Amino acid sequence: MFHFIKKYLFNYFLKNRLEEHQVAHHFVNLAESERIGILFDSTNEDNIPIIINYVKKLEKARKQVKLLGFIDSNRAATDNLNYDTFSRRNITWYFKPVNGKTDHFTDYKFDILINASLGDIPPLEYITTFSQARFRVGPYDAEKMHCYDLMINPTNDSLESYIDEVHYFLETINSQT
Repeated sequence: MFHFIKKYLFNYFLKNRLEEHQVAHHFVNLAESERIGILFDSTNEDNIPIIINYVKKLEKARKQVKLLGFIDSNRAATDNLNYDTFSRRNITWYFKPVNGKTDHFTDYKFDILINASLGDIPPLEYITTFSQARFRVGPYDAEKMHCYDLMINPTNDSLESYIDEVHYFLETINSQT
């Protein structure tokens, strides 16, 4: 019951702020991009090597990549990693991120922002929704049309498979149409 109230308030505040949010989004393919942001759930440590391998692939293609991982725990975010993290300590009781790392990530002008989380994680939804990124990509959810410019319906529940699909579509998109 309490979670339902928190989620309701999250959606209420998100939709109110969304009415004021003005960012021009448009299709950007991988070849045209230079700066890529990736949001992911770093609670599950099995996700980390998958994301790191994808970052290496993008960096090999001369892309600047920034990561932001969410740790769904009350423990403090970890500072000794090669990427930024935030945790429940860095969100309001209705899931809004409130910390310098999340603000910086939201305000950064990425060419492409990828939400690489297959679960329903409201703080990542919030960051994606209000991102200054030109093009936002995430998993398909009919109730989250406000978050993404491209939604990909994963063929299975594998993060690795989802990342491969995202990469394929970002290579394939013709941004001139």
